[in-house]
Amino acid sequence: MAIAVAAIVVASAGPVSGGPDRPAIPRPPGWVDGHVYHHYNDLTTELQDLQSAYSDVMALSSIGSSVRGRSLWCARIEDPGAGGAGKLALYLDGEHHGNEQLGGELAILLLQHLVEDRSDALVQQVLSQSVVYITPMINPDGNTRDQRDNVDGVDLNRNYPYNFTTGGSHGASPASEPEVRANVDFMTGANLSLYMTFHTGTVALLYPWGDTTDPSPDRAMFERFREVADAAGVTYGPSGTTLYIANGASEDFAYGALGVPAFTFEVDGQQARWITTREDIAVRLADELGLVMELLAAAPLMTANLSASPVDIPGSVRVGDEATLEVALDNPSYEAANNTTVTVELRRDGSVVRTFSATVDVPAEGSAKVVVGVTFPEAGEYDVLVRLEFRRLQVDNATNATAVLASRTVEVRGGLFGGGGGGAIAALVLVVALAAGGYVVLRRRGVLKPFRKPHPEQ
Repeated sequence: MAIAVAAIVVASAGPVSGGPDRPAIPRPPGWVDGHVYHHYNDLTTELQDLQSAYSDVMALSSIGSSVRGRSLWCARIEDPGAGGAGKLALYLDGEHHGNEQLGGELAILLLQHLVEDRSDALVQQVLSQSVVYITPMINPDGNTRDQRDNVDGVDLNRNYPYNFTTGGSHGASPASEPEVRANVDFMTGANLSLYMTFHTGTVALLYPWGDTTDPSPDRAMFERFREVADAAGVTYGPSGTTLYIANGASEDFAYGALGVPAFTFEVDGQQARWITTREDIAVRLADELGLVMELLAAAPLMTANLSASPVDIPGSVRVGDEATLEVALDNPSYEAANNTTVTVELRRDGSVVRTFSATVDVPAEGSAKVVVGVTFPEAGEYDVLVRLEFRRLQVDNATNATAVLASRTVEVRGGLFGGGGGGAIAALVLVVALAAGGYVVLRRRGVLKPFRKPHPEQ
C-alpha cells in the first residue's frame, strides 16, 4: 500500500503548466513524505520554503537553467555568527543523472540537516569553518522524465571540460550542455576547497582519477579517509580502478582543472523512481549522511595549511655581514607541502634590489625549518619583506598559498673598509689621518728624527 500511495503522489507532482518553476502541489504530510523521491517541481517548493524558514543561514539562487529552462537551484548555507573570516567554500551537487534520485535525496537531507539541526556539534563545526553550497538537482529535465541523460540525450557527467572525449552520449563538445556550463561557471568562480557529487548505482566513495587507472598526485591525502569510509561500510578507492574509466566527469574537472579535492559518492544501488522506497529515505541514507558530514568537517585537513613562527629581522647590520633568518613551519593537515619556499626581498625606493630564498618539504602532519642567509650590497636603508609560498595540493593547477611573514626597515651601516664608494673613501681618509697624527706625535717625542740628505764631503 505504501508503494501505491507513493506512486500516486509522484504522478501528481509531475510537470505543471504555467512555466517550469511554478510551485507544485505541497509534499504529502506525515510518514508518506519520507518515502517519496523529490520531483523537480516540489523540490522547488521545498527549497523555497526552507529558505523562507531559515533565511538567517540559507540563501537560494539559480546558477543557470536546463535545456527546458528549469532553474538549477543552489542553496548557500552560512552561519554569520559562527567562525571568522577566511571560511572555506564547500560545494556538493546531485542528480547529474535524472534517474538517480537517491543522490539528490542525500543532497536534500544534507541541506535540511545543516539548517534545521544547528545544535548538532558536527554541524556547528562545519558552519564555523565553511560556507556550504548545495545544488541538489543538476539535471531537472532528466528528473521529470526519470531518465539518465538530459533532453538532448547527453550524459552530463561525461560532458565536463577535462579530458573530454567525443562519442556515445558525451555531447558535441566540452560543456556543450547548459546544465554543465552553468555548473562549470559556478565551480570555477567559487574558489572551492572541496567538491562532492552524489550518484547512485552502487555504494562507494570515490576519488580521482576517473579517466585513468594511474594514481593521483595526492593519493596519500585521499587515502587518509579510507578508515572513515570503512567505518561506514562504504567501498573506497579511486574512481578509475574501483568503478570504471569515465572521461569528462565532474570529479576530474574539479580536481584536475581547478585543483580542488574531489569525491564522487555513489550512495545507493537503486536507480529509477518506479519503486520509490519502502524504507524511510532519511533512515536509508543515515550512514551516508554521517559520512558526508565527517568529510565536510575534515575539509581543512585536505589541503596543506602552514603556520610559521615569528621571524626576527634585525633592525641594523653592517655591509657584508650575513643576517640569518630562520622560519619554523608547521603543517597539521593530511597533505604535504612540498617545495615550500621562503623568500626575502630587499627593497629600496619601492623596487626590489635583491632576493634570497630557500626551499623545504614540509611533511603532512609534520614540521620543518627554513634558514635564509641575507647580505646587503651597500649601506643605506632597506625595506625587508619575508614571504612564504606553498602549493595546497600536488596536482597541477592547484592553488598556491602566499603570505607575508614579516617586514621591517633595516639600517645598513658601512664597514670599516667597505660599504660602497662613500664608505670606502671615508675609511681611507681615516687611515691616512691616523697615520699622519701618529707621525707628528712620534716626531715631537724624538722617537723619529727628520731625514737629512748626507753632505757630499761627509
